[in-house]
Amino acid sequence: MLGGQQVLFQIVFLGTAVLSITPTKKCPGKSLEPVKLEIGDCTTHPCIIKRNTTVPVDIHFKLDRDARELFSNVYANILSIPFPFIGVDGSSVCNSIYDTDGKTKVSCPLKKDHVYRYINTFKILDRYPKIDLEVHWSLNEKKNGRELICFDLPSKITNYNS
Repeated sequence: MLGGQQVLFQIVFLGTAVLSITPTKKCPGKSLEPVKLEIGDCTTHPCIIKRNTTVPVDIHFKLDRDARELFSNVYANILSIPFPFIGVDGSSVCNSIYDTDGKTKVSCPLKKDHVYRYINTFKILDRYPKIDLEVHWSLNEKKNGRELICFDLPSKITNYNS
């Protein structure tokens, strides 16, 4: 009976671990997906993000080539029109890169085949509309350059008290 309890515990534990990871959609093209991703407390589609809050982002990623510098490309895709997220879109991410422990700052340049973490926050401004959208997030070689890491996140912006 002890063996059955251990198996049940492992299934429950693994199921809980999987639920803590934010599900995303793969971007079209050749960019890589994150190794692991956590955005706020999102565990299902759509990801509910509330206006007038700051959302934590933790992207574990591994590059398939060396990179001198990385820039974020973050926008809301609404009716196929990109609307940039103010404060994170187009900015260098080098000051927000950590080793896998999440505590040791690494910064740029970054090496191929090493797992890094991009840890940051982004504000959901009160002026953003309450709407269903898809958040496109990529880490690019240059501003508006080739996407190295990319994901799309089906989302819904709601009021803070919703």
